[in-house]
Amino acid sequence: MRLFSKKFYHRFFLIISNAVRQFSAQAVNLFVSMLIIKWYSNAMWGSFSTYLYYTSIIVIITGWGNREYLMREFSKAPSNMGRLFYSVLNARWILLILAFIITFLLYPIGEAGITCLWILALHITQSLEVLLNYKRNYLSAMIIECGVFLLLIFYLYKFEIKQLYQLIALYSCYHLLRSVGYIVLFRNEIKQPLFSTEPDYLKHAYVFFLLGIIGFLQSRIDFLIFTFFGNAADVGVYQVISAYFILIHAVGTLIVLPFVKNIYRMTEHAVLLLQQRIVFAASILVLISLLFLYMLNTFIYHFDLGATVYLLGAAIVYPPYFYVIKIFQIYKYNQQKYVLQTGLIAILINSVIAVILLTQGNGITAVLIASAVAQIYTAWSYHCFKLNKITLPKD
Repeated sequence: MRLFSKKFYHRFFLIISNAVRQFSAQAVNLFVSMLIIKWYSNAMWGSFSTYLYYTSIIVIITGWGNREYLMREFSKAPSNMGRLFYSVLNARWILLILAFIITFLLYPIGEAGITCLWILALHITQSLEVLLNYKRNYLSAMIIECGVFLLLIFYLYKFEIKQLYQLIALYSCYHLLRSVGYIVLFRNEIKQPLFSTEPDYLKHAYVFFLLGIIGFLQSRIDFLIFTFFGNAADVGVYQVISAYFILIHAVGTLIVLPFVKNIYRMTEHAVLLLQQRIVFAASILVLISLLFLYMLNTFIYHFDLGATVYLLGAAIVYPPYFYVIKIFQIYKYNQQKYVLQTGLIAILINSVIAVILLTQGNGITAVLIASAVAQIYTAWSYHCFKLNKITLPKD
């Protein structure tokens, strides 16, 4: 008797391969930072990090919520996938041009030029990711990511980086190669370009764009606030903790992403059952993750942290698993503004509590409490949202 079906193995492979691919970008930056700091200096990586941060913000702007918008539209009309993809892509070119103009206003001409190549590459790759998530070509994507990463490491090992300009150029080439790889992967889906534009796309998808910005701030506002109050040593400790918490947060979304198009078509009862299974599995995942964090802090980083940190950590990383499915159901019912409203209130709660407690000298515990309260509020808010009172929008 077979313990698991082929369907189970297929789904398990989709989850694992997508998770590895998503984490690869963070792993690349982490590994490269270790090499740059070891072979060159902290200052070079610190200066370069501003470009990483800048390009991350820009790609959210030029993306304008296209992934979430198109995943929903693809699920409604799979036969129109090509037309939808190009009409949305064409509508976003104006955002890319504005990004180029801003970049040339902010940076010297030489650095601005290669940074624009970096932005263009990210724009192309981000545009094609919606096809990746819909088609689930995760194994091919992993091959592309690993191949380009090896080329990046080979260059760093073989050639000396003498100036920041060279490192920016290297990352621009790295992302250009990634974009070429994804273009080749989806050459059949994009082989017939269309020059039409979705006229109301920017208006319809702006909520998804705001959600991206809000999500970015929601996961980092505690750290940004702490940098104004904590000393350098405590900020360094909290950076490690908060980055690890963000990774645990991301696992829930990574598990769900391969099945988004299925979730849009599922009944509410089926979604409820799926959500319950995720919550149960997350309890084990969170426990293992926090134990791993404890081992890292104790034996690798040598951080002397009390049990309170890990208890608050559980209150931060566990609540998102209670609403990871509910968010996509809310998208299905075209109620994205509720997600936006909830995110804004959570950021406000986090900020106010953090500032009050930090001014009283509570240190790391202050921002952990603030984050925990914000996450618990978010889970409660989504629990109170009743889908059965919302009618689907007419096509």
